[in-house]
Amino acid sequence: MPLSVLTMPESVPYFQIIDEAGHPVHEADLFLRDTCARLGLLTTQRSYAFALLDWLQFLHGRRRKVNEVSRQDVVDYLLELRTKANPQRARRSAAAPRPGSINAVTGKSTLRPGYAPATIKQRLTVVGLFYDVLESAALGPPQHPLGRIKPGVIASDPKSYHYHQVRAFRQRVPQRTAHALPADLLQRFRDVPSSARDRALIEALFCTAGRAMEVLAMTVGDIQWEARKVMLTTKGQAFKTAVAVSSRLLVLLRDYLAERPGPAAPGDPLWLMERGKVRPMTYTALRAVLRRLNTEFGSNVTAHDFRATSATALASSADLPLLAVKRHLRHRDLLSTQRYLGVDGIYDAARISARIDSFAELDDVDVAEGYDAEAFNRVFGSGTQ
Repeated sequence: MPLSVLTMPESVPYFQIIDEAGHPVHEADLFLRDTCARLGLLTTQRSYAFALLDWLQFLHGRRRKVNEVSRQDVVDYLLELRTKANPQRARRSAAAPRPGSINAVTGKSTLRPGYAPATIKQRLTVVGLFYDVLESAALGPPQHPLGRIKPGVIASDPKSYHYHQVRAFRQRVPQRTAHALPADLLQRFRDVPSSARDRALIEALFCTAGRAMEVLAMTVGDIQWEARKVMLTTKGQAFKTAVAVSSRLLVLLRDYLAERPGPAAPGDPLWLMERGKVRPMTYTALRAVLRRLNTEFGSNVTAHDFRATSATALASSADLPLLAVKRHLRHRDLLSTQRYLGVDGIYDAARISARIDSFAELDDVDVAEGYDAEAFNRVFGSGTQ
């Protein structure tokens, strides 16, 4: 029977997984209630609900009950995630670039057709936590399909005495390289949009270094005009954080609010979709805005690129302490902020080539006693004696 996620704003948990008849799936309800009690954050609850939905649909396709699952089912699920296409990344036009190809404007590769390693890791994390809950309620299979959590040494520091929790099938997620947009392309995105809303929205993504959902969740009351700040609900936190913004953003927000439809009470959503029925702007609508601009510029810019570009510019500023940049980016760990140090965006081949060429222009050096001068010259060049 088909399953779906139901949102219930006035209930606990906020999300439920229901069957075709509209009845909640008992085991899923136990897990989502546990998630609600442990985490509380709606964004995390929603993410866990849809991840669990995918697992339950996988089991439904195999005609397996949740209490009959074995380790082999998890193996099959993992292999399926690694090979099947991600519908969110489907090419909807014959003119769309080939997945994985490099965009000439940004120097960035387009998304590959499958699921990202981080997505697969998150799905398996949810499956493991789901069976932790079922095991504690005596509703799970005879053996935990992912095994019980056990301590493991942090991979980046084998000598460390600090431990984190690992279980079977722990996925390795490659470290993402920060990618800043070229300055001229960034300026075009900031200047070209015709609507006041889109200009203000892109400026907000850039100067706050906000994640897409953080910026889209802003209300009218989140703008602190006199303090030149806005309030953002940071990922993983239940409270809002004050974030410094540019004077340009405040001017653009003033222009947008002057033509924004409907009331503008402090608790009202800031960003609205104006076509058809006026309603809060969604992530899909933001992607549509960027898609139109990408088509015009021949680029493949995403909302997160504005955060990376802002972070790179701030981290590279000699007069800004790195801790101040960390606070602006709302990072928990300084190592996350350090990823943005020295990032130039596009690989500067000309500068690298010139630097490599300069290596050959060495002054003559003496070959130390014990080395064969002829062999040394063959390896390091003829500037030796």
